[in-house]
Amino acid sequence: MEITEKGEKLRQQINRQNIEVGSRIFSSFSTQQKKDFVKMLQIIDREIDRQIE
Repeated sequence: MEITEKGEKLRQQINRQNIEVGSRIFSSFSTQQKKDFVKMLQIIDREIDRQIE
């Protein structure tokens, strides 16, 4: 299945919006919260990798 040109443009727009929102949220975290959040994401990433293997 292929995405149409219109669908691709919409996907790109949504991705940009998600990045903007994520950046605003992340920038509101304290330095320690950012470190903790990154650690949590790393744990989640490792668990996902284990599920895939």
